[in-house]
Amino acid sequence: MDKENYDYAPVVNDKTVYGLAGKKLLSNLHKNNRALSPSLPEVSDGSHFFEVSHSCISLPVILEKMSQSMAVLVFQTGHAEKYNFVSNFIGLATLSDLNRHEIRFALFRIITALEFTLEKVIRNFFSDPDDWLKKLNENDQVRILGYCELAKRNNIETDFIEATQLTNLLNIVLKTKEIIESLKYKSRSDFEKQTAHISQLRNQVMHVVRPLIIKQSDVLRLLKTISFIDDLIKRLKSA
Repeated sequence: MDKENYDYAPVVNDKTVYGLAGKKLLSNLHKNNRALSPSLPEVSDGSHFFEVSHSCISLPVILEKMSQSMAVLVFQTGHAEKYNFVSNFIGLATLSDLNRHEIRFALFRIITALEFTLEKVIRNFFSDPDDWLKKLNENDQVRILGYCELAKRNNIETDFIEATQLTNLLNIVLKTKEIIESLKYKSRSDFEKQTAHISQLRNQVMHVVRPLIIKQSDVLRLLKTISFIDDLIKRLKSA
């Protein structure tokens, strides 16, 4: 395991997968001159097994499971009584796998859906773009106006809202009492609390060389942020 830089490995006997063994467990067994056995609680812990209906797993589902375990063995549904290594075993997922580009792609789609929905609600609510533009600070106003003016000079057709960023869109909603009320949040502070980590997540996703997950608590925080985004999108569509 050290040679291949693995932290966990499946415990297999006669093509049957019994559980997982981590380097810490193996080190302790070696230190105490004990043998690795499939019956060890650390190996056969049920939280290591992740049963799915197909190989394509939704992001919230895998995050929910990974928030409870550092590594999981993924199996096809319908084989809960016999974990056959050859026909039923799909793979091993660890916290490190949550930093793969595929995870970022999934998160990017979620954030894009939120930005699109925010933009649509703001367009519908404000007939005059100046009304939402003045809710932003001067630096953001200058950046947006400058972007649109430059685009115009280059014969590119655009409008103010297309020059906004996710943080701008969230701030417009935050500073518009009527939208907050239509979304059925208790108050501005309630909305701000619920959406506090969304912009941070967006920045993390765009910095592709920076890990999303470095400890297990990061998984739960990411799961909560995705849940907040999903809830906000539903509220926006119902507003």
